[in-house]
Amino acid sequence: MVTNGNGRGVVDPRVDKLVADYIDVRNHIKAMEKRHEAELEEYKIALKKLEGRLLQFLETSGQEMARTAKGTVTSTVVPYASLPDPDVFMDFVVEHERHDLLDRRANSTACRDFAKENNGVYPPGVRINLVRRVSVRSPTSEKAE
Repeated sequence: MVTNGNGRGVVDPRVDKLVADYIDVRNHIKAMEKRHEAELEEYKIALKKLEGRLLQFLETSGQEMARTAKGTVTSTVVPYASLPDPDVFMDFVVEHERHDLLDRRANSTACRDFAKENNGVYPPGVRINLVRRVSVRSPTSEKAE
């Protein structure tokens, strides 16, 4: 934004140039990231193969950890929960009052909908943070790949 003599903002008359520059830079970044991902792919595959061999070594030798002069490898188990049937799970939580089985996080969309229905008042303990950003799209005929 350009300011005029009285300190007020004036819209840049060449916003089309700013938009075009933004799209060019964004497309350049996307192309570089795509090339970078392609270059990394063989290394990611090699890393997975090495991980498998290291896990096989630890399992075969009955160890959870092996320390060497070149480094240490440790086998860990990382549990995570998934919900093949979320409705059955939620019914169980409600029926048995086991809310401790849930993560403590508010659903932003649901909380905003709640506020719309309640004169702009959010559920107790909820604060919605808003960040303003720009979204720039390529023209339909010039979409980047």
